[in-house]
Amino acid sequence: MMEVFVVMVPAKTHGLGLVEQLTVIRTCTVQRGDSRSELFDVMLAGAPERMRGSTVTFFSAEPNALIASPPASTAVSG
Repeated sequence: MMEVFVVMVPAKTHGLGLVEQLTVIRTCTVQRGDSRSELFDVMLAGAPERMRGSTVTFFSAEPNALIASPPASTAVSG
């Protein structure tokens, strides 16, 4: 299992040209083999009823952990 940080921004046009936009931010635990597409569908299905049928303008799902990088070299050449 792995925890992912998910951001989704659905937007929907209502009468008189008004646009409603919602930013959904969650952490989710996923199983090995789960796809971003499946996570997208689950997130969209969990959106408030008024946002059903909206257009998703942004979606991101990334591991919820800092990835360690090797330490930078401190040697001075010259």
